[in-house]
Amino acid sequence: DEAHCLSKWGHDFRTDYLYVSRFIRERYSDPLPPVACFTATAKPDVIEDLSEHFRSELGIELTQFAGGHARLNLDYEVVSVTKAEKPAHILELLKVELGSIGGGAVVFAATRKNAETLSQIIAAAGWACAHFHAGLEPGSKREIQQNFISGALRVIVATNAFGMGVDKSDVRVVIHSDIPSSLENYLQEAGRAGRDGDPARCVLLFDEEDVERQFGLSSRSRLT
Repeated sequence: DEAHCLSKWGHDFRTDYLYVSRFIRERYSDPLPPVACFTATAKPDVIEDLSEHFRSELGIELTQFAGGHARLNLDYEVVSVTKAEKPAHILELLKVELGSIGGGAVVFAATRKNAETLSQIIAAAGWACAHFHAGLEPGSKREIQQNFISGALRVIVATNAFGMGVDKSDVRVVIHSDIPSSLENYLQEAGRAGRDGDPARCVLLFDEEDVERQFGLSSRSRLT
């Protein structure tokens, strides 16, 4: 699963995935077992990268079953706001989308600090809310994820460390308080909404200054 992590063209290349084919070859080479790769975010070059890897490493020719990216139950919206206006917009969206129904909301933030600050603002407004980012202890992460899935928490404010493998069917709104680093990341994160097939909203709050912030985060993450 998350097979795009194997591709150097993917949004989250992980070298550990390259050892999967060696493990299969050394442990199960005679005969080779069926191999299936699953991903929700594979562009054509990523698909070719995956196919070539298993072709060269195991002699397997992958058959493609493309499901497409269309999620007809999701409503996408971009709202132009200033940084100062974002908290009020988020609180209004939560009131409209969750006020009279069940389900949950995910608010994505670009930095740990933003996630913590927004979480405090939302909790102070009376919502059962917590923040989630890579700096938390593993035990805290598990507890927060489970509380969100069970409904004890209505809102999670998170960096992109949240979401992989978290499958909550009734997320009614996904709000991006900052633009994500790539279109692939946006598809992954917005795709947490409406997994039960019912209507859900994906709202991106856009401030031009966020673009520069993402360029800065990207440049600082590169090795010299």
